[in-house]
Amino acid sequence: MAELLELDLKEFWVEVMKIAQKKYRCATEVQRLTEEIADSLNRDDRVSTQLLLGMRQEEMEHWGEYNHMIEVLGHAYPKEIQRRMNSLLDTKKADEDASPEEKKVAEILANAKSVIDKTIQIDRVINIKIAGSKSYYTESQK
Repeated sequence: MAELLELDLKEFWVEVMKIAQKKYRCATEVQRLTEEIADSLNRDDRVSTQLLLGMRQEEMEHWGEYNHMIEVLGHAYPKEIQRRMNSLLDTKKADEDASPEEKKVAEILANAKSVIDKTIQIDRVINIKIAGSKSYYTESQK
């Protein structure tokens, strides 16, 4: 019975890893599109900017879908596994006794967070440039 649960847990973390990898690819695509938006704004190319904003929004929606997929997957497992998964999603760090799969998930999620953090910095510059004092970032820092 313990071997069966261990196999199920390994499969669980492999599935979470697959979704985390999709999140990472999504994050890199959002970053790429954000950089292209900055370039199109510098060229004053409004048509490209609008197109790229739409494409970026689609990727951001995929990001939300992947988060939901991980959440739904976690609900099929005992509370302790849900706790470990939620902790990993929050901190991007695996427990010391984590399986190799769990550690890989943490690594992928940490990398995705790093990409998103860089993207936010680029987006902040774009947003302030466009909206000035009415920027989301100016308002959120008050």
